Amino acid sequence: MSNYVWNKVVCSKDTCEKYFLDYDPFGDGQLREVPYITFNKLFGVKSLDAYDKSIGRTISYSWGTSYKETENGLYEIKFAIRWDYPIQAIKQAIELDNSLVWYAVEENVIYVSRFYWDNGIKEDVVFVEDEYYEWSMKNAEFDNSILDRDEGDDGIWYFLPTATLKWRNWESKDGFKRYENVPAYDVRYPWL
Repeated sequence: MSNYVWNKVVCSKDTCEKYFLDYDPFGDGQLREVPYITFNKLFGVKSLDAYDKSIGRTISYSWGTSYKETENGLYEIKFAIRWDYPIQAIKQAIELDNSLVWYAVEENVIYVSRFYWDNGIKEDVVFVEDEYYEWSMKNAEFDNSILDRDEGDDGIWYFLPTATLKWRNWESKDGFKRYENVPAYDVRYPWL
């Protein structure tokens, strides 16, 4: 099974440029005209291969990536990763920028995670399965068109602002080991 985890990072322009935009993603000195989005700079590694071998799974570029400034001056970075929450990158990014917020959702869209800083890294989750399913049926044409744009985007990010659901804190006392070496589809929403 090759499920994907859709991610959206909300951060400042400085954080986007300093830690996510990478003009030399392969560490070969061949600068790209258009930057890749990588986790290389978060960890000080030189290439996607070095990141993959020493830290964790890289972004799945086959789905595309995107970054853009929002109307409030923050940046949204969107991408997908195969199988896993990129928990090492999530933790490192939030440690480096305490104002960064990282959202993640496994492609079956049962629940959404929101990672943020509050005297340490916290995770809130919201169960969206039923309400999101109804929204996606009502907005099927729009929802289906999102993946066609090849921007690492997903309908969940358009649904969330309309959701009536409540976020709940999901405490972790072990550094979010529930996401380490575990496919995202095997991590269960805790309040069912």
